[in-house]
Amino acid sequence: MKFLVVFFILNILFIKSFGVNFFQLIPDFYAENGYCYPKFALIGSFSSPPSVIIITGLSADYFRTSLKQTIGTSSHYEINTNCTVGQYNIVSLNDGVNTYPLDTTITYDCLEPPIQPNFDIYQDLITTTPPSSTISFILKIYNVSKQLSLKATNSPYPYIYSFSNGFLTNNSTYMARFIIQFSPSNRPQLIPEKLLFNISYGSTSNIELYLFRPLIDYDDNVCYQRNNYRIGNSYTSSHIWDTSLITSCNTVNKSISELFLYSKTIDGINLFNQWFKMVGGNETSAQFLLSSSFLDLNRPKIGFQVSSLVYDNDSTIETSSINFDVIPYIIQPIQVTTNNSLIKMGFNIENSRSILFSTGMGSASNILLSNLVQFKYPYGVGLGTMSNFTYQTSVLITQIMYSLFFVVNTNIAQDLNPSNLYYNSSQINTDIPFIKSMEIYYPRGGDGKRAILQVRIISNGAGLSWMKYCGNIITARDLVNGTIYDGYFEKIIIVTFEKPPILIMRTDGEFKFYYTYYSLDPLKEIPYINAFNNSINGVQSLSVKRFQFEAQNVNVDYGFLQTLYFDYNGSTLDIPISFYLLDPIYGESSIDPMDVDVGQYLKDKDEDAFKIQFVIPSRKCTGNIPYIIKVDGITYTMDYFYSLFGNAANLNVISTDCDEMPPIIKNITYIPNIQPTNGNEYTCTGIELTVGWTVTIEDRINGLKSAYFRVIGDKDPVPLEFNFTPRDSVSGDQYLGQYNIIFNVRPTILGQSYTFENIILIDNSGHKSQLIDDNYNYNAPHETSKSLLSPIYNIDSTTMNFLTFIVNTPDFTPETEAPTLSIFNPSTLNMNTFSETRDISFEIQTKDNTALLHDSHKPTVFLEYYINDLVDSKLTSVECKTELLGTELVSSSVVLANYTAMCSLPYGFGGGNGFIASIFGIVDTSFNFNGYTSLDLSVIPGFNSIILPISQNKSPYIEGFTSVSTSGGLITLSGNNFGGQPKIFITDNSSLSVQNNIVYSSNVVLITKVVPFNSEKLFVNVQDQTTLSQSNFVEITVLPDSSSSSSSFSSSSSSSSGHTVTPTSTSSPSQSPTSTSTPTSTPNPTSTSTPTSTPTTEPNIVCLNNCGGSNRGKCIENVGCHCFSPFGGFDCSSEIIKVPQPKTNMTSPDVTNEIPIDGSSIKLNIIISIVAIREINFDNTYENIHYFDIWSFKNQSTTKFSYSSQIKKGGISVSNITVIAEWFEKETEISFAGENFTINPSSLKYTVSIDHYPFSTSLNTLELIFKSFIETSKTNDICSSDQFGLNDNSNYLELQVGEYSFLSKYLKRANIDNIVRTISNRVLTDFNENEKLNSTTSSKKLSFVGIQIPFYKVNIELDPDFSVLLNSNAATSNSDNSICSSSSSSLSKAQIAGIVIGSVVFFIVFILIILILLPSNSKLSLRIFLFKIKRRVGRKL
Repeated sequence: MKFLVVFFILNILFIKSFGVNFFQLIPDFYAENGYCYPKFALIGSFSSPPSVIIITGLSADYFRTSLKQTIGTSSHYEINTNCTVGQYNIVSLNDGVNTYPLDTTITYDCLEPPIQPNFDIYQDLITTTPPSSTISFILKIYNVSKQLSLKATNSPYPYIYSFSNGFLTNNSTYMARFIIQFSPSNRPQLIPEKLLFNISYGSTSNIELYLFRPLIDYDDNVCYQRNNYRIGNSYTSSHIWDTSLITSCNTVNKSISELFLYSKTIDGINLFNQWFKMVGGNETSAQFLLSSSFLDLNRPKIGFQVSSLVYDNDSTIETSSINFDVIPYIIQPIQVTTNNSLIKMGFNIENSRSILFSTGMGSASNILLSNLVQFKYPYGVGLGTMSNFTYQTSVLITQIMYSLFFVVNTNIAQDLNPSNLYYNSSQINTDIPFIKSMEIYYPRGGDGKRAILQVRIISNGAGLSWMKYCGNIITARDLVNGTIYDGYFEKIIIVTFEKPPILIMRTDGEFKFYYTYYSLDPLKEIPYINAFNNSINGVQSLSVKRFQFEAQNVNVDYGFLQTLYFDYNGSTLDIPISFYLLDPIYGESSIDPMDVDVGQYLKDKDEDAFKIQFVIPSRKCTGNIPYIIKVDGITYTMDYFYSLFGNAANLNVISTDCDEMPPIIKNITYIPNIQPTNGNEYTCTGIELTVGWTVTIEDRINGLKSAYFRVIGDKDPVPLEFNFTPRDSVSGDQYLGQYNIIFNVRPTILGQSYTFENIILIDNSGHKSQLIDDNYNYNAPHETSKSLLSPIYNIDSTTMNFLTFIVNTPDFTPETEAPTLSIFNPSTLNMNTFSETRDISFEIQTKDNTALLHDSHKPTVFLEYYINDLVDSKLTSVECKTELLGTELVSSSVVLANYTAMCSLPYGFGGGNGFIASIFGIVDTSFNFNGYTSLDLSVIPGFNSIILPISQNKSPYIEGFTSVSTSGGLITLSGNNFGGQPKIFITDNSSLSVQNNIVYSSNVVLITKVVPFNSEKLFVNVQDQTTLSQSNFVEITVLPDSSSSSSSFSSSSSSSSGHTVTPTSTSSPSQSPTSTSTPTSTPNPTSTSTPTSTPTTEPNIVCLNNCGGSNRGKCIENVGCHCFSPFGGFDCSSEIIKVPQPKTNMTSPDVTNEIPIDGSSIKLNIIISIVAIREINFDNTYENIHYFDIWSFKNQSTTKFSYSSQIKKGGISVSNITVIAEWFEKETEISFAGENFTINPSSLKYTVSIDHYPFSTSLNTLELIFKSFIETSKTNDICSSDQFGLNDNSNYLELQVGEYSFLSKYLKRANIDNIVRTISNRVLTDFNENEKLNSTTSSKKLSFVGIQIPFYKVNIELDPDFSVLLNSNAATSNSDNSICSSSSSSLSKAQIAGIVIGSVVFFIVFILIILILLPSNSKLSLRIFLFKIKRRVGRKL
């Protein structure tokens, strides 16, 4: 009986395990020709996979069933069918065997489309300049309940067009996007005035609309005096080739922007990397560039020809073509060597200077080509020379490894078929990995960039290798409990707001994608943060409630600071959006979705909207600049906002003489110190020889900003690098200058030929020309694969010969025997990489039998481990730093070199399976190379190359923390393995405990609330109460009393831990992270058809006193007065004069100057000082402050001085600051952030460089604090005042004493990581208030100004300047913030306004350049000038 009961229960459970869990209609279309074609989503469990599922109640001709996803016993299907117009009641489904009733009846209506729909479209097309070959527009159709199947039924001259995509909004509006493409063959006999579009849908319905035609038909030719010539000549690099055409076109009363188009052809194949762009001039005299490029790995594998055609409205203007020949090379088959622990793969390659290649390893041959790593010297270079060497690598065999394939892929073809190197039959398993649970904890009130992912993954048989979620990789390093077969993983992730599928990879190479859901029974969606449409039936809809550019049709002759006010229904303060200005050529391809520190904006609390400020570089060509806005991972293009707002959404710019042409090389010759023989050969004997080139660089309007040259020899793979700015020119200026690229060669090293491997030229508006011939993938930080134009396109065939020269060293006797390794000794053979101490060193000795080791080449040790099918060198590889300890001459022919290599490993490196060491880059002076893989090292007696794991007990480890003030607050700790029951111990300087209470706990982040205390430092550690294991101690420097901790968390890098996460706290004690295991919802938008733009009240920018007249300056709308040299000031009424060089300060870069006033006893004192730098949190509290006190001084010349100091954080030096003070006797042209400036005579420029600063969070900012002070010796009948205003795209601070003004100018733009972006400046009212109070009277004025520096990665450049002026309107009691002496009231306003002082004035210009990776020419400048005002009203003193 009991058996029957059990059987009955199991039978019930078995029956219930099969059935329909989810059934839903996917948004469908109206009927077409009497038929609807609905799609249904079905999730359920069936006894066997059904081949077809019939929908009962739906009269259809067919049912097509496709499997979309299977998780466990449940599957997700899509059913496609058809039916005639009518209403249908769906009650059940049938798989051919069983019938599955639905819980509720579903009614489906197949409807005819509306006959006369209400539609709307803006009449003007959005076009580039000149019009692109592809244009899009959006048609809005109102009051519909389904999508419409739209079809183009005509082709308006000279276009063809088609329906691209569309979506139905929540308010019954259908947004349909059409793509229009230029087709020169489509030419009707009669040309209409407007473009007619006939769009059909349904059976008989039709939409007819007219749009403005972007082409104007002219009876005559559009252009005359065409200057067309081929670009590039015969030069072809092995990485990127270019063929280009410059067309100079002059027109008379004809609009260039509406005439030119282009086609794309390459032997009948579409060429994606081809463009036609206006790069200079204006609409009546324009310069155009037609260019074609291929990335080497994408081009055809055989010889081919490419042609580029330019069209006007009737005929072809010009054709340009180039032939490409395949590069020869020889590559030998793969050789495999194995032992019990290691597998070694190698192959021989010849003519390597003519080939790029990649290698890949994976668990299955079919996924190798997506798992390739490019060759990068010196890794893998074994025995040989760079023209013929053996490439080799090794892999450690682990217990979890199943199989291993190896492949070689070149830039021409996949030359070697995948080789199966290893197979472990015991690892075979058919279980599919699945996600048991998954949650995202998103800290509300944070920066919107980081969150905590918690996931449990079960992968029986073959364990988890890695998981990819929204670009974040989770591996065994992130395991906090369990095993890779059934474990809990936790990681701080970058939040991208994208919604890609999840990919899980097993250790045996089997993988699985998860789309939309990570569980089908029960149904669980993948947790994405604040996404609009996660579900199958999601509707893309963005209800924009605010959209307004601050200015329209702006003149960008001098650049422009633009502001977009944007908001949408459902926006929150801590969910950012992304805004990007797009390059009209590359579009979104240049955007890295994982780089959340660029392009993201949080909502502005004061505006209650997103205040998106950005700088439009100077001299952009007239037209519309494309842009995109990304909200919750969905990209909205400019044409989308155009469909809502019309021309108000166009970012229109006007330029009287545009310049988007990048810098070019006009000429190149050998340096004239010695002439080569045989045209290009030098002979080096006896002593070192100086060789090189003189290069002439031109940029006609914007001027050159920087130049980078990388020179490579045909035998030595390590290049010579050269960086230049216009200040480094030997003659000329930034518009046309000559630069010397010189270096020394030695007679004791084998001679070789030299040429350019990389040339990068950038102008002051960021336009770049670039040449890449990078065979060894050296990867300079400047390098990018995207380049509009080769910098050598203008060089003729004769000058091309100067690109290469040969150096012969006849006194040198080359050898063929390579150097060897005689000692390789790691400091330990066992490591726990989950512990606090993760440093390892290697003792190295190399030997050469001819005493000719190359002293500039150092052997490099690589530590690595293998995660199958994952390419992420940051996770799996460490390159150690090698130092030469000394050399030892054993005999006349044998030399030994001793080195030490230091390595700092990331937390969890090796994943608990150990790692291996290899060494490459052993070189002699004949350029014979040698290298050893881990297997090579393991077979040499006395050598060890495998580092095995020891006890993998994971103790708590603190990697990062935030600070707190003595008034208490929140401290956030980030790290690893804090455990399920952590306890935080905090003590002060006196070893007394500081009470704290944890408000948020996870394995990687702890947030605790600290009570008030009295101590300068806190000492913190964590104990896991379950295991009683202790973490490391960290010392926290306490902030000033007015400070508290920040309100967000994020990650930051650390040299000792690889990936160190440094979270910060929530914004208030009452707030805590919010779980989004179910995605956070967004309120449904209310409308997309009639959004409104809300104006914002901003201070009016006015031009005072007509900018001094037409000879002194000009008024630019929304910018202010732009003064002509030598005039300056708010209204260009001040004039510059020359003064002697100030006295040098040998203790600090501060400037103090006493200026006598001509014809009087009055003296004027001026002080400029760099006072401090402080880090500011998200909630405007202070994270850190450092006062500059001790400076090191160095005299570089009579006019140039260097100062250096250190920046401290938490009592530890974390950054360095260097100030170069240089005096300019003559007027000099400079540029910054796309604008040109003049450094006037008698000027002092400060060049300040600050290297990498470790921000606590990516939301924090720095504030560099300047002190400005002015004082006059006159104390009677005088007033002082100060005013902060906006003019000429800058913030101005004016300190005035009597008739004298100290004017500080702070630009609202900056170069941030080589991108021009906006910054803010502010007068500090909370800084050193006592000093300010004591230094402010009727005759003196002091103020502190902070330049706010946003989070940066590579560099930031700022440009404030300071001026001392004479002012015809003296300060009075009616002036802003005035202080007057007791007798000053006896003077009337007219009397004070009549005072005239003839004398010397002083003007200071300051440029700040902050660099993380400091090139030698990185700068922050302070320039001092003297001004004199023209007298307009006379008065005797």
